[in-house]
Amino acid sequence: MTRTVEIEHPIPSPLPLMSRTNVIDLAPVPRLLEALGVRLEGGRIIQLGARGCFGIGELLDTYRPRRIVAYELQGGARGSVFDQAAREQHIPGADESFDAVFVYGFGELRPRWGTVLLEIARVLSPRGVLVVQGAGDIAPTNASFRELSILLQRASLSLAMNKTLAATKGHVLIARRVAPQ
Repeated sequence: MTRTVEIEHPIPSPLPLMSRTNVIDLAPVPRLLEALGVRLEGGRIIQLGARGCFGIGELLDTYRPRRIVAYELQGGARGSVFDQAAREQHIPGADESFDAVFVYGFGELRPRWGTVLLEIARVLSPRGVLVVQGAGDIAPTNASFRELSILLQRASLSLAMNKTLAATKGHVLIARRVAPQ
């Protein structure tokens, strides 16, 4: 099988992600997706990350996608995908062109959550999933989570799971695209 790997704004070397405040743990995600009946092997994945292309290797090894596109995000830094989404309200990619979108560092986008979620929903296939990993801003007990829940609904994304990861105290949020009726 031919796999396409496209990286926009690649970084010269991986940024160290291990720190006392690191809340991203990729290990539990495949199990959580499996519990929801989501299979991504051979699919099309877009990865949006706030720390360069963090996680791209794990996504390639775990899901063996036929196509994966990774974008480096810097919380709205000039020239980043989130900056582009804020200015142009557009994430590169055709409508319904991805089976999954993985986002790391979503909290950095809070002022633009609505815009970014609409674009994520646009590029997701009808049965596509959004996987967000981050800190307390996506925790169900946080006030910003209530805002996020409303914005998910507006973007035709249905919350499927929101879990706290015991090892890191970080959170994993999984939403499914609601099929048009």
